[in-house]
Amino acid sequence: MNTHSLPHRTSRPVRRAAVVGGVVLAVALSGLVAPTTSAADSPRRATPPTTSSRAAAAATPLSRATAALTLALAELHKGHPGKAAAAFNALARRTDRAHAAAVGLIGKPPADPESDEPPGPGAVLKMLGFDHKVTTTLVPLLNRQKGTRVVRSMANALNRTHVRRNGMISRVVALPPEGAGDDYTDGMSDILGTFPAEIKLIDTALSTYVLTTAGRSSLTSTRARVVVANRLMNGAYGGGE
Repeated sequence: MNTHSLPHRTSRPVRRAAVVGGVVLAVALSGLVAPTTSAADSPRRATPPTTSSRAAAAATPLSRATAALTLALAELHKGHPGKAAAAFNALARRTDRAHAAAVGLIGKPPADPESDEPPGPGAVLKMLGFDHKVTTTLVPLLNRQKGTRVVRSMANALNRTHVRRNGMISRVVALPPEGAGDDYTDGMSDILGTFPAEIKLIDTALSTYVLTTAGRSSLTSTRARVVVANRLMNGAYGGGE
């Protein structure tokens, strides 16, 4: 993480540990693919819930989005553009839902009355970590990608990711800095460097990649949204653009 030029802040070890744990969990989920369930054995009685069906029911919106990304990459690697495009479009839909779930926790009190850790900061940081992963994964895949359906589906996923991300960041930075917003300060400050890194990646792509017209248009729009995110983050948490 790039923390240069950040103002000194009082360390909060307990909160920092919770945030780091959340980010590690988001990365660990990257290999999860949603399982499928089998049909009932007999028409006369329902099959008891299987381990797979219970796991699917317990999956979080973020884990479902992660599974869609994993599946899309696998299908692309296998040379199945139609299936890959469908999975990238599923990624866009599931990212919407994951963002809605994270935003819904902003401002919520701790689930445990004995805890002083609200659920919002951890959820937001895990979501931002996933958004960054989507960006850094999909942008390089657009290089020499000529399949129209695949390019459009990846553009759709990038668009939804960054529209939702900017909306979530806007909600967080609007919180009172001396009130609920203070719970987000350490974690958000720690990820300031991810936004300039994304801009640099996209600039490299625009100047060196072999792109279709749709791919170039998608990267140009994505870059503009990353610039907005970078400005919002710097305005609230310090640093230089």
